[in-house]
Amino acid sequence: MSLIGEIRKQETESLSAGMVTFGVYLKDIRKSVGATQLMLAEELGYTSPQFISNYERGLCYPALNTIPKICNILGLELEPVINMYCSCKKMDYREALGLGA
Repeated sequence: MSLIGEIRKQETESLSAGMVTFGVYLKDIRKSVGATQLMLAEELGYTSPQFISNYERGLCYPALNTIPKICNILGLELEPVINMYCSCKKMDYREALGLGA
């Protein structure tokens, strides 16, 4: 397995175990492939890298229809990322409702 493949596997396992947020996962993957926030933002058609920064800091999530684009740009498989995205949102909703993580 390649180094990037191994990093992605470890990050997927960490996120699945609730150890990192979607934003941290996105940041780690972006950095592991050598992409900057600006590069990713431009590929997604955003006018500013601030959008990516907001995702990575957990201030908001990318729109669901943006996830396949991010996967394509960063070379990720879609299904595991969608699963992580949904799991993180579910944890956020449970926490907001006082139901625990």
